[in-house]
Amino acid sequence: MGFPQTSFARAIIVKNILPLVLFVSTCFLSGCITVSYQTRYTEPGFQIKDLLTKRVEVVFGNNLVLNSYEKAFAKTYINNEGYFKSVQLSIVSNLALSNSNVDTGSSEESTPMLGLVSLNEQDVQKARDYFSKSTSELILFIKEVTIQSEITSNYAPPSQPGMAGSNTSSESCKVTLVLETWDTKKQKKMYEFSTTDKAGVFLFSYSASLAEATKKTTQSAVDYIAKNGRY
Repeated sequence: MGFPQTSFARAIIVKNILPLVLFVSTCFLSGCITVSYQTRYTEPGFQIKDLLTKRVEVVFGNNLVLNSYEKAFAKTYINNEGYFKSVQLSIVSNLALSNSNVDTGSSEESTPMLGLVSLNEQDVQKARDYFSKSTSELILFIKEVTIQSEITSNYAPPSQPGMAGSNTSSESCKVTLVLETWDTKKQKKMYEFSTTDKAGVFLFSYSASLAEATKKTTQSAVDYIAKNGRY
């Protein structure tokens, strides 16, 4: 059985960690917004771009972290599942532009299978059953999403001697996705990476900013996959 120890045992063994943080900066009217990527785990020889050519299921868990964005989130989504489904469908739509063999999997069944520590034998059996019944070659699991408010302060020096400088601030909604790729036949995690992007908040448009930041982050994740984890 190829499950990593992080899923079904107390001991955590980390191997083949490839710390790699890549930054791509793009400037918009609202200022410079930075996209960041981090490769957290990779099996030797595995190509993340295989998600563009093989049969793929995209599934999600329920691990959502809200940091100073609780009220805006509650006004937009009834529960976490509604948000995760929007992330799932966005990733599927973007992947489908290059791969016609992408579909949504049964996230309710896969939750105890991927990314979560479980000492429950029923969960382990459910994981085995899920893999056995799956018709996909790879599973892309949305392991975690973090949504947070970010305030950026800027100081402008005085334009003339004797004058005071000025301070301005801007607010953004920042979304970070942590994604795992699993080999269905081997029942083994092959890759893990995260991607972060954000959108400016204008005139208290928190819901619109969340939707835009989520859209940009999912697109960035698929861009990362398409370039095989290299930027």
